[in-house]
Amino acid sequence: MAAFAVVATAMRLIGREAVELAFLLFTLCTLPVAVGTLAVFCQGYRRTFFGGALAGLILLLPFADSVYRGWFGGIISALILEIAAIGVGGATAYWCRRLVEHRGWDREHQDE
Repeated sequence: MAAFAVVATAMRLIGREAVELAFLLFTLCTLPVAVGTLAVFCQGYRRTFFGGALAGLILLLPFADSVYRGWFGGIISALILEIAAIGVGGATAYWCRRLVEHRGWDREHQDE
């Protein structure tokens, strides 16, 4: 409730567009940093997942301007797009790693 009250007051004082821009910049800056940190410090499948999630977030950055301008619906849809980019990028990286391990492409050739 307190966070809602602060946001509502800020929107009243400085305007809705400024609060939306601040929120969008905050999410566009903190989510990739957090996911990148997890990709560096995790091991195994978690590192693979967060590495793919970071790639998904980075691929979403060129569309940040169009998301802010409301072409995709504003802040809520921007957050949904970021969460989807994390999920799709991470899942793709995870399943690609599983495929590589299943096929044996990660092992060195024994007959050399």
